[in-house]
Amino acid sequence: MGEILGSGSPEEVEAKQRWLRAQGYAEGEEEQTEPFQPETSGILLPSKASGDGQTTRHFRQRAGAIFISVEPFFTAATFGMVALHILTANGMRISELQQLRAASECIVPIVLPSAPDAEDQTPIVHWEARVVPKGHRTPKPYYFDDEHLRLLSLIKYMLCEHYGINPQTGGDLPVVSLRGDNAHRFKPDRYLFQYEHRALSQVDLRVCMRFLVHGLVFQTLDGRKVTVRPHLLRHGFATWALNVAKEPVDIVGAILHQRNLDVTKYYGRPNPRLIAERSHGLMSQISSYIDVDELILRSPEEIRQMLLKAQTTHGTLARVRGGRCLVSGECPIFFACIGCAAKAPDPTQRGEVEEVKQVTLIQIGKARKKGLSLEVIQLEKKLKQCDAELREMEMMEMCREDERREPEVNFDLDT
Repeated sequence: MGEILGSGSPEEVEAKQRWLRAQGYAEGEEEQTEPFQPETSGILLPSKASGDGQTTRHFRQRAGAIFISVEPFFTAATFGMVALHILTANGMRISELQQLRAASECIVPIVLPSAPDAEDQTPIVHWEARVVPKGHRTPKPYYFDDEHLRLLSLIKYMLCEHYGINPQTGGDLPVVSLRGDNAHRFKPDRYLFQYEHRALSQVDLRVCMRFLVHGLVFQTLDGRKVTVRPHLLRHGFATWALNVAKEPVDIVGAILHQRNLDVTKYYGRPNPRLIAERSHGLMSQISSYIDVDELILRSPEEIRQMLLKAQTTHGTLARVRGGRCLVSGECPIFFACIGCAAKAPDPTQRGEVEEVKQVTLIQIGKARKKGLSLEVIQLEKKLKQCDAELREMEMMEMCREDERREPEVNFDLDT
């Protein structure tokens, strides 16, 4: 990987740098970037002790083909997968992830009783990963589930194979020293994120994550490329917890171990996607009060022109429930296709709309029995939208039938 991206003539290196910048791996045009260059031997690149790097270079020179050592790729992918999963799921910082170690005092089971009214009274087991967060001096808990433990066990088994340790006999991992700005605060220990008798640095973990997600396109609404970084995942977790899960800001602050709740509130700022979703919800509520008799149905000719225009600008149109979508790009209303003005109904898909209508009628009956008046209003609006689309389909079928009808001319002068 280092040879492919970092070697060659000055012109070749500059071309590779332009490609890396286009992928979002550098902020400025003049910045030299090495996003896949680890600091620990054996991660993504072959270790010097193995000699695999020299061997693959020799084979490339002789055969004119690129040879890749698989083990460093597997190692980087394993570390990257576990790091991405944990950082996304509970908002840990990368410096806290480095502290995880194979020790009973680090990962502790927490047994909670079931709810008194639950049928299954089996105790619920959670796991605490006790690490020292930024700005703290004593260990604090981050909560793990069984999947986290399974992933961490994959790392331990990989390290046992790497170090020649038999896990069945209870062998321990090597003791290594942490690396980083605050590494002096922690004593050497059997840290899980290690390789070649060295603890992985933050640069190593970022390289592993970049390698695993390379090729996946992440970008902002304005088209700017986004590089996945550990702290970005922490931001994502906090934003999801506040804006989607609707957790109280003090609870999210406690989960993230943030003393300043103003920082936590920053994550709760409305983003463009949330604004669009809420706006669509408000429009749906307002339009619920529109009389269906006042709705203006689109004529078959209007729908035909919309289709022709969309096919000219977008090409192939996506099939959605009840017709074809005329929107190019991300759906602004989250696939609420029934009643969408940006959909061209297709009479051959009449059954899909009729199915939605029947399901909506059942939902209306259930909502009325439960006294959910607001939900009834929303469902009745969807029912009106279904009827409007079915009427548009009827007009399109009538128009097509008229186009196929051949005129009859009678030349009998006696009539």
